[in-house]
Amino acid sequence: MFKEITDVFNWLSNAGVFAFLMVLIPTVYKLVKPLLTRKVQTEKNTHVKQGLEVGLNLANTIVPEMAVMAGLSLSDRKKEAIRFVNAQLTANGFDLDVQTISGLVEKAYQATRQLVVITTFPL
Repeated sequence: MFKEITDVFNWLSNAGVFAFLMVLIPTVYKLVKPLLTRKVQTEKNTHVKQGLEVGLNLANTIVPEMAVMAGLSLSDRKKEAIRFVNAQLTANGFDLDVQTISGLVEKAYQATRQLVVITTFPL
């Protein structure tokens, strides 16, 4: 068995195939690795961008609902909105930190507040 393996390597070495493969494999690796790395990074960025869009849509949905709940304080409303958005994002496979979700809820609150001011006091 060992003799057959040695014979194969000797034949490859004599034919130059072994040297060719020893040069070809690292070269292909160096050419393909940056492309694969870039592709993976693009996929990660796309996933994060989708998570932010879904999070903002969820925040835009829940903030007006929370605004009419007079039984909750302002901080309780915000905590509940953050909890809701976080739970929905996690259920949909997105993982954003609490600060980012808090920012999305705040952005939705500001947009809702501005919409109320514009509809109440048109320019």
